[in-house]
Amino acid sequence: MKTNENVEEFGARLKSALKRKNMSQSKLSEISGINTSTISEYISGRYEPSRSRIAEFANVLDVNEVWLMGYDVPMERNIKAEKNIRLTTY
Repeated sequence: MKTNENVEEFGARLKSALKRKNMSQSKLSEISGINTSTISEYISGRYEPSRSRIAEFANVLDVNEVWLMGYDVPMERNIKAEKNIRLTTY
């Protein structure tokens, strides 16, 4: 198991975004096509999601992808700012 601060942070933020959207893990699974148990593993911090999955979750939950990744930016989605940050962090 890979341990790093962003893995735990991602799980907490995913859980927070689900709560904000009043969405269950099973509903996120239904919308995204990602198995519910996999989503649970991400929330628990056991597994780290790929960047494409993070982007998909951010889209579904309407949150800032970079915030979801654990960076200190606003939770609210700002497409232009996200693109600029992605270009500089990848």
